[in-house]
Amino acid sequence: MDTKDQIFLQARKEGRTVLTEIETKQVLNSVGIKTVETRLAPSKEEAIAFSKQMGYPVVVKIASPDISHKSDAGGVKIGLKNETDVACAYNEIMSSIHQAYPDAKIDGVSVQPMARPGTEIIVGMFKDLQFGPVLMFGLGGILVEVLKDVCFRVVPLTARDAREMIKEIKGHSLLQGYRSQEPANIPFLEDLLFKISDFVDRTPQIKEMDLNPIFAYNDGGVVVDARIVLEPDKVVEVGKPADRHSLDFLFDPQSVAIIGASENKTSYGYAFMHHLLDYGFSGKCYPIHPRQSEILGVKAYPSLEAVPGNIDYVIHLIGVNNAPEILVQAGRKGTKAVHILAGRASETGRPEGKKIEAEIRKLVLETGIRVIGPNCLGVFCPASGLAFGFEFPKETGKVGALIQSGGNSTDLIHISATRGIRFSKVVSYGNALDINECDLLRYFTEDPETGVILSYIEGLRGDSREYLHLVRQAVRIKPVVICKGGRTSVGSRMALSHTASLAGSTNLWEAAIRQAGAVPVRDLDQMVNMAVAFSFLPPIKGKNVGIVGAGGGRSVLSADEWEENGFTVPPLPQDIRDELKKRGSKLWDWLDNPADVSIMFGDPLTMPDVLSVFADHPAFDFIAADAEEDPPFSQEAFVPHLMEDLEGYIKIHRQCDKPFPRDIR
Repeated sequence: MDTKDQIFLQARKEGRTVLTEIETKQVLNSVGIKTVETRLAPSKEEAIAFSKQMGYPVVVKIASPDISHKSDAGGVKIGLKNETDVACAYNEIMSSIHQAYPDAKIDGVSVQPMARPGTEIIVGMFKDLQFGPVLMFGLGGILVEVLKDVCFRVVPLTARDAREMIKEIKGHSLLQGYRSQEPANIPFLEDLLFKISDFVDRTPQIKEMDLNPIFAYNDGGVVVDARIVLEPDKVVEVGKPADRHSLDFLFDPQSVAIIGASENKTSYGYAFMHHLLDYGFSGKCYPIHPRQSEILGVKAYPSLEAVPGNIDYVIHLIGVNNAPEILVQAGRKGTKAVHILAGRASETGRPEGKKIEAEIRKLVLETGIRVIGPNCLGVFCPASGLAFGFEFPKETGKVGALIQSGGNSTDLIHISATRGIRFSKVVSYGNALDINECDLLRYFTEDPETGVILSYIEGLRGDSREYLHLVRQAVRIKPVVICKGGRTSVGSRMALSHTASLAGSTNLWEAAIRQAGAVPVRDLDQMVNMAVAFSFLPPIKGKNVGIVGAGGGRSVLSADEWEENGFTVPPLPQDIRDELKKRGSKLWDWLDNPADVSIMFGDPLTMPDVLSVFADHPAFDFIAADAEEDPPFSQEAFVPHLMEDLEGYIKIHRQCDKPFPRDIR
């Protein structure tokens, strides 16, 4: 049994989950993480003796498993220069602690030499309820509480994750040296993060950890104070992702039965019947209605069992309480999938809702039928004629979407249609009792008809670490765009560490999604914008953008917006000015980037002429045009002028291999 395991075992024997500072440092030292030498002194005399051995100045701190924040309780004394200082510090600490924590178990005090001052860093870890172990990095000491300048990544980290965490904090410039402060050794910090990540990943017993402060120097660094909190119970480790068969049958069924089919135009029964007919479903359609023999000109049946032959796909549009009986009947008809539209199940939080879902889940296991929902709109697949909304585009495309919300799925399709986006498949999956985001993400990753994946998620229903693993696999093949609804943290409110409490106010979701390589967005509009960019733009190979602008003020705002979103708007190179002069421009020495349209009137070169020079020049990786919206003169004169510019932009777009917004028509 190694040092770490011995310490963990002793703490559990004593009924403790919080390791002492000395125990924590022993654990860290055992895995190659350097800490300041620290000794436990049960008495004043031993504190004085250790101080003499270590050499002054020293730090003396209360040693108690019951006291988390030592400084707040008057339990820390620093800069002690002699025996008298140590004796006085010991007495003052004990007096303060007995007043603040009269029932606390006191082991004595810890004694350590004053570490050479350096840039103060914090590295922490906590267990997120969804993603598991999460690592934090930022400026440490009191700065972490004041500035909250920290960033997060899900464990395990890659070397790239470690590099990005260090660069991501706003105080990164302090790490490079500031005035008289020596620079931090960045490779040391990267190695430290990677080492801690590996330690945490291999040690599921740890619940929380704070290393604060770590003094970073130009030749390395040292952990000055640290604490580890253990899990109270045995940790159940995440198993391997379950193997699931393909969901092709979900999108290309040969027969569909609609339970609750109706001719009432305000009902879902009418809507789904209409969609099968209107979108050209080529398979067999079986309306199910107990009293009608025909619906919308299609022969109806009183029950599933009355339908001749097997039924691939069942759309269940009546109450969720009827779903168990329908699954039993569907099992006898060889059904592969059932879509349960109705809500009022577990999302209500009511016992009866949870009970009905438990019954459905049991039948899913018994019958082998896959279930979409409850509480969702189901499948839109233009190629097969399946749809759940009116006026969806009937053409197929390369964008696939897994959307937890029914309303958002409909809005996404309609908004996207106006921007030229067409879909391969869209799934509204609701409560995800069976088919969840992991199943769908795996399917869309492997689907040759899908080139871009969009996702809206309110809460993960599958295993969260498997989900991130699947995202990482997907982004190697195609772009993945994810919108998280309800972005407040699910971190522990009862956390003992700085790390977990800070994570409570940080969008860990966005950090995790970026770490996995996907693109996080905040709403449907951003999602559609990303779909447009990934669908229509060539690959972006750099960040330098050349812009022609619609007026001075708009050009300034445009430049600000591009810069604020991570692009660079470089000054106009001299050889571009020379080329504009060569082509006859009278304003060649006035123009800059963005090129201002307001000074172009009377110049022989048009704005498209200028942009074409930008497009041909290696200084720009990306080109953009701000079309004029408000006519500077009469509409009769303005429209032909605007159309001439737009036609010029379209021509550039068709000839240029650089990204250029394609939705400028």
